[in-house]
Amino acid sequence: MRTRARIASTFAAVAASALLMTGCGGGSDDDGGNSEPEPTASGTPEASQDAAGGDVGLDALQGGWITVADADKPIILGVFEESITVSAETACTGTIDADASPMTMSLVCEGDGTEFTSGTVTGLTDGELTIEWASGEEYAFGRPPEIAETPELPSEFPSEMPTDLPDLPETES
Repeated sequence: MRTRARIASTFAAVAASALLMTGCGGGSDDDGGNSEPEPTASGTPEASQDAAGGDVGLDALQGGWITVADADKPIILGVFEESITVSAETACTGTIDADASPMTMSLVCEGDGTEFTSGTVTGLTDGELTIEWASGEEYAFGRPPEIAETPELPSEFPSEMPTDLPDLPETES
């Protein structure tokens, strides 16, 4: 149970950072309506798709994924539109080429990490996404466990931004 909670909290933190890095605004059309599909409760568009790598659609990848094999060192993958974030021993961000068949990913990693600099979607079967990475390793990802409830903020937590902050000092460029 502790591992599941740790994975869920890790995933929540990575998902939040992925949204911050990739942006979280939705597109809109001329009549003001939202042109993006509405996410489900799990944060992903509905898609139950069994497909080989070349047949997987970008909509099926949207949202969060976590490796299914190693709970002690999970690899967390977040997909938002055509942006991707991978969090393992190093963090990587990049883009997905949704027009490629099979779909490919190109990422830049912090530090010396090179294992996740490129990847190819090899399939999506029974809710399990497989990706072959630049290292030659193939990883299977599943959807993370649902978080049972959102913790409540403490009652003394401020609800508004302070307005009486001092000005920042001038700096030379």
